[in-house]
Amino acid sequence: MQTLCERADIGPLLVEMVRDELAVPVAGVEGGSVVPWEAEALAHSLGGALFRMLVWWLGEPRTPMPTPQEIETLFGSLSRPAVRAMRPGAGRG
Repeated sequence: MQTLCERADIGPLLVEMVRDELAVPVAGVEGGSVVPWEAEALAHSLGGALFRMLVWWLGEPRTPMPTPQEIETLFGSLSRPAVRAMRPGAGRG
């Protein structure tokens, strides 16, 4: 059985999931202001971060073991500032 780290195909899947969840307002689409490559860079950054968090979480036994809900909450709180930075009026660059 392959470990999560050995599953190279999971990375693109996580990026796709993050991209779908973000729904960043891309320039030229319904009044969006984010350049498409910026939205894609954000999806890749957060997808990679999510992958590494899952590897950390599932890769080492710890006491107490965080629940899936705790991991989801933690990832959300860590990623929210990056998502907010991409919203219109965030003053990037």
